[in-house]
Amino acid sequence: MSWYLADSGSVTVGTQVNTYVNTWAEDGSIHGAIEINANPGLVMVYTFTNIPVISKLAIKFHAYYDGNPAHTVKLQIMNWNTTWEDVTAELTDFPSESSLQDYRFFVPDLTNYISGTNEISLRIDHNVQGTPGHTMDIDYMWLDENATSTTTTSTSTSTTSTTSTLPPEEWFHVEVYDDETEIVLM
Repeated sequence: MSWYLADSGSVTVGTQVNTYVNTWAEDGSIHGAIEINANPGLVMVYTFTNIPVISKLAIKFHAYYDGNPAHTVKLQIMNWNTTWEDVTAELTDFPSESSLQDYRFFVPDLTNYISGTNEISLRIDHNVQGTPGHTMDIDYMWLDENATSTTTTSTSTSTTSTTSTLPPEEWFHVEVYDDETEIVLM
């Protein structure tokens, strides 16, 4: 398993839809969670293993939360010296949308976030009362060690944006046909 793809993932609160391996390719196959009538409404946990020696990280998602715009859905990272910590200071990291979006989160210092066994754990936490039928869907998720950012807050761009960041080069190749360019994921 490549370190930048989740080695495990599950829905610990809510109803799981499909399997975490669906987050390995941007192909429309999702790993999702359906909220339950509880607080928290849903929790998804992912673990990445064999993390190399790196100091900073971008966490990238092609995903969306389809639910109440007032609900809080946070991305958290395990601090191996304490507990889960929010990746951003934003009220919500995944605002309600009706289609897949590109998200990029930056962790500028990984000192406390890589375990002694070279793991990083991420959690998506819907930390308010859930509403059955609301969903969190992830099409693609990966870690990028070549992260650069001028802020530590989350950013969201539409999937029609031309400014989204591509995965590492070994994940794709470019094919050119007459006047069209196509990026093919491996």
